[in-house]
Amino acid sequence: MGLLLESQTTYGPVKGLPAESQQWSIFKGIPYAAPPVNDLRWCPPRPAEPWTEPFLAYSYSDIPIQNRSKPGTFYHDEFHLYDWPMSEDCLTVDVVTPAQSTDDKLPVAVWIYGGGFATGYSHTVGYGGEAFAKRGIVYVSFNYRINLFGFFSNELLDEEAEYHGSSNYGLMDQIAALTWIKENIAAFGGDPAQITIFGQSAGAQSIYQLICSPVSQGLFHRAIMQSGGGPITGTATTSTDKEMRDYCMRFLRYCKCENLYDARAIPSNTLFKLWNEFGKTNPEGDIKLHPVVDGYVLPQSANDIFRAKKHANIPCIVGNVADEGRAYGFTTNTFRNGFMAGTIAYALQQTQQGQEPVYYYHSLTIPPGKPEAGAYHSSEHFYVFQTLLRSKRPFSGVDFDLSNTWCNYWANFIKTGNPNGEGLETWNRYKKPGDDVMIFSRENTCHMGKIPIYDEGEPDRIAHEQLDW
Repeated sequence: MGLLLESQTTYGPVKGLPAESQQWSIFKGIPYAAPPVNDLRWCPPRPAEPWTEPFLAYSYSDIPIQNRSKPGTFYHDEFHLYDWPMSEDCLTVDVVTPAQSTDDKLPVAVWIYGGGFATGYSHTVGYGGEAFAKRGIVYVSFNYRINLFGFFSNELLDEEAEYHGSSNYGLMDQIAALTWIKENIAAFGGDPAQITIFGQSAGAQSIYQLICSPVSQGLFHRAIMQSGGGPITGTATTSTDKEMRDYCMRFLRYCKCENLYDARAIPSNTLFKLWNEFGKTNPEGDIKLHPVVDGYVLPQSANDIFRAKKHANIPCIVGNVADEGRAYGFTTNTFRNGFMAGTIAYALQQTQQGQEPVYYYHSLTIPPGKPEAGAYHSSEHFYVFQTLLRSKRPFSGVDFDLSNTWCNYWANFIKTGNPNGEGLETWNRYKKPGDDVMIFSRENTCHMGKIPIYDEGEPDRIAHEQLDW
């Protein structure tokens, strides 16, 4: 038996590369949909054109078009060190598998990146599937459309849509990718009946939408939502945003486009440059595009679907880091309130409905090197993925120990729906306000304890007061 280096997908054969001393194989940049270019811009993803010769999955595809972070800024120096080429032709999946046979049927972990629905891509430096492959898990990540290309919404697009609603192309990409994974992952030694989706920030918020969407039901079986899952007020949980739609129509007029044909004829880089220019003309600044109720992916707001128990009833891990927003320059309390209110509300509602268990965590982990940033938004990436050596920070032994334990909890959950396992402190499910949660920190590694009471007050009380839940 050897590594699985060739596979047959629904679109055609693919070849991958051996990785990490022949312990697993990696397949990069496999198309899961047709390039959303020209007349397919602002359309639901279409099937890729089949191929007969082996697709050489040796290199990553272009990443979605987005504003590059600037060197010297916090998040650039943390995660965005490489200027990967960008294009609309970005709908691809990457697979890391330790399987030696298509009969292995290993559990599957699917990562959905964050970035505020405006930035991000599948192979950011802090991500990676190697640690999960070591633990017998097939790891998958994929690109989806973002910003102007992923969540553009207006009446012209409504008219051509079969379901009379627009936007959410990025969510439809996610659903198309998950459909591809369910149909093809067995060819990489994965079990299509054991798929866990996990993501952070907008990735976690995407997962909340997917949990609530009737279109994505049955495509996954467990979920991990890091810093963003659940009913966060004011973002991606409300009905169609009229202000956002009006803004998009005004943008078309700014581009002197009389119809969608004109808009689709503009080269992508030119269009995105115009989008950035247009944002500067708005007295209140540019408007951030995000998922909305479209009558199809989301027939109602995710919150309404969740309240009515029409969502996917699956085991979940949810939680946050202690200093959400600090590295962005926002007041810590503002961000922490929003993110914690959403995740706690999800956990409480799921518990009160008597549904599948929720395991709650809170990270106090302050990575070494820039303590002033605190336990900042995204600070868990290098720990969860065990990619500490890719960071410029001076991680030490305690960090590697914490990372190993953190990844073990995630891997156990991906395999069984329960994070507990041999050699780990017992992580009890979240049942009621004030329950102990799993605390991750460099000082005390991982232990059950109370979420700290911050200046703004008791987190459980905040969840109810802020959300009217």
